[in-house]
Amino acid sequence: MMFDWAHILHRQTYDVWADERIPLEEKDRQMAQVLAYYKTRPDITFSSQPKSMELMDGQFYSLAFRERFPKFNGLIWAYHWLQIGLYEPLLVGRNVDERQALVRATVARFWQMLENAPETMPYLMPMTAAVSPRFAERYPEISIIFDNLHMMHDVVSDILASDQVPRNRKRAEILRAIELFRDDTSHVTTVNAWRQMAVGMGTHNQGGPAVGFLTALPTPTVPRGMSMAGMDHAEMDHEAHDDHAAHAAPAQPGHDGHATPAMDPEMHQAMEFIVRLLSDPRIEARIHADPRLHQLWADPEVQQQLQMMRRMHGPGAEGDQRRGVQQPGHQHQQPEDQHQHHQQPQPRNQPQRR
Repeated sequence: MMFDWAHILHRQTYDVWADERIPLEEKDRQMAQVLAYYKTRPDITFSSQPKSMELMDGQFYSLAFRERFPKFNGLIWAYHWLQIGLYEPLLVGRNVDERQALVRATVARFWQMLENAPETMPYLMPMTAAVSPRFAERYPEISIIFDNLHMMHDVVSDILASDQVPRNRKRAEILRAIELFRDDTSHVTTVNAWRQMAVGMGTHNQGGPAVGFLTALPTPTVPRGMSMAGMDHAEMDHEAHDDHAAHAAPAQPGHDGHATPAMDPEMHQAMEFIVRLLSDPRIEARIHADPRLHQLWADPEVQQQLQMMRRMHGPGAEGDQRRGVQQPGHQHQQPEDQHQHHQQPQPRNQPQRR
């Protein structure tokens, strides 16, 4: 039932964004209603708190399925890539024709992943913040639910495939995992760590971005199906914060009364220019089209610095509020610049299904 209920959430999300009768300015309200409806069944809902990879890859039965059935596992990951990847073209397309063209390109990319299985399939579980970053930025709570759903798929497969779990214990282990994915306290990480984990795993290892990709499939840089357990991003965040505090410029009060590093007006304008430039979907698409720029973009330290720049130098209000980012548990507010969510060039030379 948990799988079925979450898949209904998938379907309703597609319906909201694929329905051209719903004005763009109305879609966020519809999405909030869809999420609220999903939460009316707390007995079968996944937690909307991000879970760490330890829950999926750090158990005594972990990795069993992907090691025994690499093609089957790769097919599931490719399908999960498509599930979360289809949201991105619907968000970034500027008109109905472009949205349809981008969706066709994303679907064609999925079929391309199956041409030489399992080598051409994702090497790590695709995560929404990596594959569909604009969707994850706009709807983080729903994106987290989808990632938890896909992690649970892996966990159930591992339990069923593992010889370490006796046949008469498999049901009990699955029920235990269900409870861990339903509660909001077990194996929980922060939203920021969830985003960093997705980027740090390498988008190219997860099948690549859903839009703005090159004709050739990305080249993975990790062993296929490697364990992602033990990624202690909370500690990484703490160390990064301490390092930043130790080297930060003298602080001055910000717009909200909190201290922000002092900076001369010319430098602030230059940083704001960079933030605005990198917020343009067309620029981001060109970044992903260049292998070296894409590699730099996927670096967790680069993403951390970009997040800091957005908080300090983006236009409008402080932090995520200035970019209209919905936080878990809060209804999304309309972005200041709605147009930026719907500008994306059509990918060139996209592969077609043969």
